[in-house]
Amino acid sequence: MNKQHILIDKSLPREKPLVSIIIPVYNSSGFILDTINSIVAPDDYHIEIIVVDDGSTDNTLDLLNEYFKLNQLIKIISVPNGGVSRARNIGIEYSEGEFICFLDSDDQLETEFFPILISNARKNNVDVQLCGYYKHYKNSIDKQPSLYYDDHLLAKYLSGEISFHIGSMIIKKKFIDYHNIRFNEKLFFAEDILFICQLLTLAKCKMSLDYLYHHNYRQGSLTTSMWSEKDYLHDIFAMETLSEIIQKSYDGKDKKEVFNLLKNNVLDRKLRYIWKLFLNKRYDKLKDLYENNFLSKEDCIELNKLSGKYKKRVRVFQLNNVTLWKIIRLLNFKKVRLM
Repeated sequence: MNKQHILIDKSLPREKPLVSIIIPVYNSSGFILDTINSIVAPDDYHIEIIVVDDGSTDNTLDLLNEYFKLNQLIKIISVPNGGVSRARNIGIEYSEGEFICFLDSDDQLETEFFPILISNARKNNVDVQLCGYYKHYKNSIDKQPSLYYDDHLLAKYLSGEISFHIGSMIIKKKFIDYHNIRFNEKLFFAEDILFICQLLTLAKCKMSLDYLYHHNYRQGSLTTSMWSEKDYLHDIFAMETLSEIIQKSYDGKDKKEVFNLLKNNVLDRKLRYIWKLFLNKRYDKLKDLYENNFLSKEDCIELNKLSGKYKKRVRVFQLNNVTLWKIIRLLNFKKVRLM
């Protein structure tokens, strides 16, 4: 946290906030003002907004200073670029609210976000209150989750039956401080997923189907751009880290199901990477992975139990023969061209 500075007028009296809204920003000058202006709360809610500029190279920080420097509700923190996880963790450290929530720099909140979630959190006496959210694509809008679930939220989240966004919830600050839950700064992928899984593992959670958060998928983000080999490896590392952490702390009645899902998610990422190498004719790398036990015999047995796609791909990998790989790759390419 060295070399960071806070811009806030501390001469003004400030009440202890009920909610701290943490917004990490990086080169967000095109939409950060709209995002901050979407934050609406009743006068008696005493919110604070913590904007952490993660070393922007455009005029994001200048805009924040120009519009909000003297606003006693907004803390502007400027730090050298260190990634979104570090920026969010810095925001957590400076937060003073009873509850915290996260808002991406290009997303928006419904006007009833705080009244509904805080009311539900108190009524349900929970550590984390979750809500639904809108996924905005270029030409469509999707609502997640589509169904209400009362229990087994971790298993359903890991299996993909339900989806939560890091912004579609409020969290008791005392809870994450007590359990020392923070974003893993070593991860370049799935840092949100790990954080959410830790909440679902340790916290008393409740969800509702009030759709109160708007998430925008923008062209060029990790979710919409082509992945490199490095991206696949980071994704595998993230899933392995998630699996290791959750297995140490989760003790629910559906523990066996959760652990199987964690294992299958890791294997799924590994097989995606293998198939990417196969399609790109990286046969030398495939042989290296095979000889270094990238997929163990037990892993292959598990993958053979899954759907036809997984079974086919793991059997191709197990051939461990460059000539056969080339023939199968050629046949696979011709089949795609003919379709």
